[in-house]
Amino acid sequence: MARLAAELCAIAPDRWTAPFWAALIEHRLLIARCGVCGALRMPPGPFCGSCSAQPIAWDEVRGTGRVHTFTITRRAFHSALREHVPYVVAVIDLDDANGARLIGNVVGVDPERVAIGMEVRVDWDDVDETTTIARWVPAC
Repeated sequence: MARLAAELCAIAPDRWTAPFWAALIEHRLLIARCGVCGALRMPPGPFCGSCSAQPIAWDEVRGTGRVHTFTITRRAFHSALREHVPYVVAVIDLDDANGARLIGNVVGVDPERVAIGMEVRVDWDDVDETTTIARWVPAC
């Protein structure tokens, strides 16, 4: 599914997101915060939503969390995804990221067993030598 995802929506890091994507290749998970006021900046962008500053600082996190919300995709929005349904897209509350959330697939579990509050950990999906995607698997 990762190769397919990369083909359908090519990852194009920019100056604001490049450190995040580079860290994933190294199997590290980074969260952006404002380099001036410390507010979370996920997804990272050119200006802090709290103080409008541009500097970004990056914090490495463990990659554990809980499912905040999710959906089970049962109908492929693109014909190339037909063989992959059903699949879960979830919003993950990161344990040590001061309120930061990431969106990703929950894999390695029957979609019907995914639940709000489910403990998950990051799982690295190495698409190729230049692209790694963070997926989520049950923590236990």
